[in-house]
Amino acid sequence: MQDLRCKKCNKLLGKYLDCKQLEIKCPRCGLSNYVRENLSCTSREKSCPV
Repeated sequence: MQDLRCKKCNKLLGKYLDCKQLEIKCPRCGLSNYVRENLSCTSREKSCPV
């Protein structure tokens, strides 16, 4: 399993295994964090795959 941490404040948001698409909003700082095709990115990154 892999940890999903907020890219801004590093809070542990959850753990996942073989996830194709996941979106979690951090309750601490409010940043939307994404996991898509095992590539993690944030809503602020322009190169985030859609």
